[in-house]
Amino acid sequence: MSLDNTQVDIQRSAAYEFFVVAHAAHTGKSADEIEAEITPEALETKLRTLHTHYMKREMTLVKFADLLQVSISQCSSILDASGLALRHARPRFCNL
Repeated sequence: MSLDNTQVDIQRSAAYEFFVVAHAAHTGKSADEIEAEITPEALETKLRTLHTHYMKREMTLVKFADLLQVSISQCSSILDASGLALRHARPRFCNL
């Protein structure tokens, strides 16, 4: 099942709003300051880059949250709203 452009835009918007609120609560900055610092597009790029490292088991969810400057539960909500998986892919084993 694929998402149409409207659904993708809604997901991006929800993820960005979650991030702004969570980041503001975590850092004490205002929503306006955060929105001036990072655009929705920049956040999406950052999320995808960090998510790639997370899925390769190169970082933990704790580190992911720390890099976003949000709590772990907020990080999970942001990833969920972005449509990004929280579980690692199963390791592939080669047949010898």
